[in-house]
Amino acid sequence: MWGSEDWGTMLWGGAPAVPLLGPIGIGLLIGSFLLGGYLMQSRRRIGWFSTFGTLSLILIPVAAVATVTLPNVFSNGQVADADQVNANFDTLVTAVNYRTIARATGLGPADDLDSGAIASRVLAVTKDRADTALRIEYTDNLRAYSFGGLQGGCRWEVRVDGASCPGGSLIYDFWTNANTTQVYYQNSVVGFCEGLAVGPHSVQVYVDNMSLPGGPGNCYTGFSSSRWVLESEEVF
Repeated sequence: MWGSEDWGTMLWGGAPAVPLLGPIGIGLLIGSFLLGGYLMQSRRRIGWFSTFGTLSLILIPVAAVATVTLPNVFSNGQVADADQVNANFDTLVTAVNYRTIARATGLGPADDLDSGAIASRVLAVTKDRADTALRIEYTDNLRAYSFGGLQGGCRWEVRVDGASCPGGSLIYDFWTNANTTQVYYQNSVVGFCEGLAVGPHSVQVYVDNMSLPGGPGNCYTGFSSSRWVLESEEVF
């Protein structure tokens, strides 16, 4: 129905099929791409690179789409219910968009906190699905040091909503020997946080100097104006 006009009911298989390339046609199409990529280059090696690149452009989208399972399957002669069609489209949109990345970054500030939440290292994320996990990556300049010729260490943990991840804590320890000089290291750590509910969450870095054997360390997060990055990606 469009305005006052009635166009009838759409049926699956009720209209002539749209002409598609058969197996031979598809083979010829791919072959023409490969041959064209080969002939357009002046050197054989570069030609092969172009050939493989063209083949990748053809096959990668096919592989990506093959992993999506639609909730509704239609057969010829069946009435195309709008709710079911929309549900299929919603599934495709979700499959394309679910791997969005949230990120926070900055140049400092440095923080000499030994225990508690680091105020500047925080990231707001929204989880779209219940069956996914958050892949969290944290890059920063971290230092653990003990005064007075003693040994000790510091622990950094990435928490969600102020608590350890339900599927396992994302903790990263740095331990120092006795009489070790102060050395600041740029580090990158990554982990998966599973079991989180759908909706908004707050990802934040915490530090603790009392969790490791050998005595508390003097903790330092960031150095001068070094770059830090906190990222979260929703993944299956």
